[in-house]
Amino acid sequence: LCENICHSTGQLLGFVKEFLANCAVDHSFALKPECVNLVDSVSRAVQDYRVAAQRKNLQIQTEFPCEPATVLADRNALSQVLDNLFSNAVKFSRPGSRVRVEGLAVDGGMNGLRVRSRG
Repeated sequence: LCENICHSTGQLLGFVKEFLANCAVDHSFALKPECVNLVDSVSRAVQDYRVAAQRKNLQIQTEFPCEPATVLADRNALSQVLDNLFSNAVKFSRPGSRVRVEGLAVDGGMNGLRVRSRG
């Protein structure tokens, strides 16, 4: 029963987030770029999905070439993107597999992110 409630709640939350994102597009949502620490943002997103990953016996591994990794991004939009990436990775990965998160470096700094899973 508890798993069904958690699953249904997760689906409803996804629907609400998608609905709000669509509303923002319809109302000319403006991004507010600022310097954001990508490592901190990813770490928070990983922590948010750690329990769900443990339930499926998934390992979440992170590797960053440099810390802190500051990027110019809208904090809320970045959070939503990371939430979507981890939600999909955990939801669609096979039990017992691994989700790998890697920072991508060019010219000595980090400028990208890769999430790999078997889902």
